[in-house]
Amino acid sequence: KNIKKDLKMISKISKNINVFSPEISEMYDSKLETENFDFQNLDNELEGKYRNNHFKGVGTIVNKLFNLFKPNKAFFGEKDLQQLQIIKYISKQLQIPIEIIGVPTKREESGLAMSSRNKLLSEKNLQKATLIYQTLQFIEENSQHFIKVRWKMW
Repeated sequence: KNIKKDLKMISKISKNINVFSPEISEMYDSKLETENFDFQNLDNELEGKYRNNHFKGVGTIVNKLFNLFKPNKAFFGEKDLQQLQIIKYISKQLQIPIEIIGVPTKREESGLAMSSRNKLLSEKNLQKATLIYQTLQFIEENSQHFIKVRWKMW
């Protein structure tokens, strides 16, 4: 959403990176219509449940970019796992010869994903989100211990 900031960050990595930053009119016709995909209900659960037609828009843009650039590989963050799975699904459905690769989530010091959306959280909600992440981490790290203890109790 902030192309100047993004370009500045990219230039720190390399001066030899080409950036494609089209206007909306270059990617959509004047009606802003999305393609009609059959996601087999992948789009109706989790985040899709609350963002009607969001994944149709994602699919439309990703499909246009794949057709425009014809890459052998495309990399998408695992932070948006549902989106990653939908992109894998439509690339198979449309028989696009491309390898979709999930990229591990980069995290802040707090453990939260580096995300422009997280920057919109209030301090209170940021603390809550951090606690949720830490709780999930604790459960993941200790789940085998809990299973063993429970098994011994039986």
